[in-house]
Amino acid sequence: MNYNYDFELAALALQGLITYYLIQKKGLGRDSNKIYLATAVCLFIATLADICNAVVYNTHDPDAVLLLTVTNYVFLIFHNLVAFLFMMYVIEVLGITYRFEGNKRILLYMPFTADVVLFALNPLFKWLFWYDDSAVYYHGPMFSVVYAVAFIHMCVSIVMILVNKDALTPEKRSPFALMVVISLVPVVIQMLVPTYMLSIFFESIGLLGILYSIENRDELYNPVTNVRNRTFFLHVAKEAIQEDGAYCLMIKLSGLKYYNATVGVESVNDILQQIGSWLKNLTRDAKCYDYGAGRFVMMFDRSTPDQIEEFLHMIEIRFAASWESGDMKLEIPIQHSIFRLKDDIKSVEELVLVLDTTFDGTENEAVVVSDMLALHQRRILVETLIRKAIKNKSFRVYYQPIWDRKTGRVQSAEALIRLIDDEYGFIPPDEFIPIAEQDGMIMEIGEYVFDEVCRFYKENELQKAGIERIEVNLSLIQCMNRKLSEQFYDILNRYGLDAGSFNLEITESAAAGNTSALMNTIDDLTELGFTFSLDDYGTGYSNISYMYEFPFSIIKLDKSILWSAMSPRDSSGDSNAMVILENTLVMMKRMDYQTLVEGVETEEQKNLLEDLGCDLLQGYYFSRPVPGDEFIANVRSVNEG
Repeated sequence: MNYNYDFELAALALQGLITYYLIQKKGLGRDSNKIYLATAVCLFIATLADICNAVVYNTHDPDAVLLLTVTNYVFLIFHNLVAFLFMMYVIEVLGITYRFEGNKRILLYMPFTADVVLFALNPLFKWLFWYDDSAVYYHGPMFSVVYAVAFIHMCVSIVMILVNKDALTPEKRSPFALMVVISLVPVVIQMLVPTYMLSIFFESIGLLGILYSIENRDELYNPVTNVRNRTFFLHVAKEAIQEDGAYCLMIKLSGLKYYNATVGVESVNDILQQIGSWLKNLTRDAKCYDYGAGRFVMMFDRSTPDQIEEFLHMIEIRFAASWESGDMKLEIPIQHSIFRLKDDIKSVEELVLVLDTTFDGTENEAVVVSDMLALHQRRILVETLIRKAIKNKSFRVYYQPIWDRKTGRVQSAEALIRLIDDEYGFIPPDEFIPIAEQDGMIMEIGEYVFDEVCRFYKENELQKAGIERIEVNLSLIQCMNRKLSEQFYDILNRYGLDAGSFNLEITESAAAGNTSALMNTIDDLTELGFTFSLDDYGTGYSNISYMYEFPFSIIKLDKSILWSAMSPRDSSGDSNAMVILENTLVMMKRMDYQTLVEGVETEEQKNLLEDLGCDLLQGYYFSRPVPGDEFIANVRSVNEG
């Protein structure tokens, strides 16, 4: 009987193509690439050995027993190694290597170890095969163990794919299934035509399918850093949370948006690639994941918290130095945290929350995930309380008097919203207002506040008490609403009030936004008779152009300017800050604006501002924000006294 090895010659060509493409075109940047290449190389060696064995066997030369024996050994060892490596490749692609540590890893290696033992002892006991003096081939009593071991490896691969199918797209599941099925087809064919050597040819086709469908796809790797991506990480993290847990080290990079705009995306991507490669090679005890947007996570297999702290120290030292791309040297601050999945973070939702939180710091920063989660829970609570207050109309409006220097009376006041819950008490405005703005609830709140102010003004006849106007704050979101003037017009009509009784305050941050949309809103409100103030002047967005682009009548200086010039604690201050305060008031007066300074808390501050000619003063020296009835009583006491 002669063997036909034409199909194996074709298999050699396929394997050469696979090896060339992987090394020259694809690269070996990932562990899965390396295992795949090792599988292809083992199949190549097995093919060569099988062809050599068939060529010699077809000569029927009794003197070729030694060569036949050696080539058959090489074929069986490397062919069985292909099944083992395929199993390891499946585990790596699925991202579940962390599940096979310690005793589990030993159990995984045991079947192939049994093969190795049988191969080593076969020359003595002929348990697997032998050739007689006429070069006739015989199977030994334990030859079936070799196929059984290969079958076990394929079964483990199938089970892993089925159990973790969510980690693979349908396009990736198909080639794995093809590899399993295609390995069984030649077994059936060779039972019918035993002289045709088909198994390796079919296995090569299966490997080619994997090369095209999996090794040639990058759904689970970041294309810039060549590191496992967000999808990959969330899958393995979900399993870790559901099973034994795992320690993670989170690293967030700051300043990438700035660097993208200044040094260019190409340089930043080059540095991200360097960082990803450096983190990936830092230790073999961890898998590195690129979560995206400059966020990396290292998931550790066996390391203790103390060992992870040592790795973190190494990372801090490296990031203390700059990263270079061409002539560019970039310093990148990091935020870092060590946490344990399942213990510190109990769900994928919590994990996403922690990782999605941005970091824009200028120095390295350590964070505790429990604190981040507590902040999130607090935010959810505040959101709930805001919705409750909107539904029940339970927001309160407090009023803080504004002192007029020329008349020595309180002639206006600022309306300030307060959220005081029956169960949770006082919620600071600087906490709930940003949340309301981000969630869009500020529109309803703003409408409620203006309605409540108008009701209060009407019912208490504030003009008779000497109050000429009430200051009402507008948020950036309200300023973008073209229907705001209609809402306010309807409310004014309902109470029979004139828009001139109300001055609308717009912060510098709002003025720095969409000036076109803001100007349209201001024009509409101006036609109704509203006047405007520029609030928080001097808090970082200052631009003189705002003052002549928009029809402001009052400029409100932020308390930080006054406090820098004269501290409310001991009246000390910075001389340069005093120059800024004095000249700002002079400049505003020459531009025909009324000036108002916030944060007046002492008599010394009041006297200073009066000497500098400030028109309006506001602060705790005169009164804290108080409920409406208390405000009216205070105003009557001051103005009539």
